[in-house]
Amino acid sequence: MRLLRMAGRVTLVLGLIHLDAAHAQIDEIQVYTGEINKPGEFSITLHDNYTPIGPARPAFIGGIVPNHSLNGVPEYGLGITPWLELGALPAVIHRHR
Repeated sequence: MRLLRMAGRVTLVLGLIHLDAAHAQIDEIQVYTGEINKPGEFSITLHDNYTPIGPARPAFIGGIVPNHSLNGVPEYGLGITPWLELGALPAVIHRHR
């Protein structure tokens, strides 16, 4: 129970820190191997995508310009039970040349 309260607090703090997540990229596809953290085990996974050739204009107002862009996001994971992992993906990191 103590671990669940700690995980809830961490999630709340990360959510409050990253209130600008509404402007994050929303079209990322992720593939998982099915492995999860053991109970109490913490992990950070970095998801990075680079577009060498892409549209030079955003698809919508406020959208990301895909051409020559590097997008990334850290994923924080905490094992809760042998079959459950709590994860959080904060705002996207974006760099455009």
